[in-house]
Amino acid sequence: MIAFTPRLAEPSPSDLNWIHSSKGGNNDCIRIGSSNSVLPNCVGYAWGRFMELLGSKPRLSKGNAEDWYRAGDGYARGSSPKLGAVICWAKGRVGDSSDGAGHVAVVEKINANGSIVTSNSGYSGTRFYVRDLSPPYGMSGYTFQGFIYHPLVDSGTSPVPSSTGCPYAEPSAALKQGNSGEGVRWIQWHLNKNGAGLTIDGSFGPATNTAVRNFQRNYELTIDGIVGPATRYALKAAVAVSATSPTPAPTPTPTPTPAPKPVCPYSEPTAALKQGSSGNGVRWIQWHLNQTGAGLTIDGSFGPATNTAVRNFQSRKGLAVDGSVGPATRAALKSAI
Repeated sequence: MIAFTPRLAEPSPSDLNWIHSSKGGNNDCIRIGSSNSVLPNCVGYAWGRFMELLGSKPRLSKGNAEDWYRAGDGYARGSSPKLGAVICWAKGRVGDSSDGAGHVAVVEKINANGSIVTSNSGYSGTRFYVRDLSPPYGMSGYTFQGFIYHPLVDSGTSPVPSSTGCPYAEPSAALKQGNSGEGVRWIQWHLNKNGAGLTIDGSFGPATNTAVRNFQRNYELTIDGIVGPATRYALKAAVAVSATSPTPAPTPTPTPTPAPKPVCPYSEPTAALKQGSSGNGVRWIQWHLNQTGAGLTIDGSFGPATNTAVRNFQSRKGLAVDGSVGPATRAALKSAI
């Protein structure tokens, strides 16, 4: 095992782990344009980061990101985060790059509540950025596939969430409508902890199927009604977070000081911005939208995804839904934190 140091800063342009092998570097992934580098590209970045930790070229795929998780590279896989692991998402139908090629990133930190910090690069976008993700690690428009574990990094994980107080045994097989038994009771118990209001009868009927699909939708999982490893992990994580929530003191206490609000690292724009704009002002907008759950890449480009997120936010706040971020929308974004 090696001592793990998180990478939270952009690699040097001269770092051989991200220079293409045809240009004197060590990275065999696609070279970007006429440069010497494999960046910006999530595949080239994750391959290079894995190599940086490994000390030699990895057996990881060099194809589209969504193909990595199902590749036969010999590395262990799972649904729980570990330091140095590659986290994988699919976009659309796996294997069909016409509807998106997926995304990969590397786990750099694991927090006590199960949230993680990942290092990333975006194809034709941002060379390097970090992203915070909470269980079950969904991104808008993408399907979480799992983690590819690094063979030389000590796990460094927070434990898999336990089912605090659940009297039923967790199933080991994927369950769906038509199944019955103890494993279904385990599912129903966990869904009820999320407000489903099911009868715990061990029968995976239409009501349980609907509750499962609603849970998968809320946690940005594949909405198929099947309770496999990813959905079970999310159910346990949801209960664990609830179980660790602080209980109010029974005796009167002074009014607590509110927790400090997160500080935006980008400057607030002074002009109205809309689709087609770019720069730090757009990063300010994207950062604030992400505080409300938008899940955007903070790349400073006001593209279709940012436009959609702005319009959704304006609709929720009763603002004019025009996709333009002027004084009223900026004020609403600031007050939403």
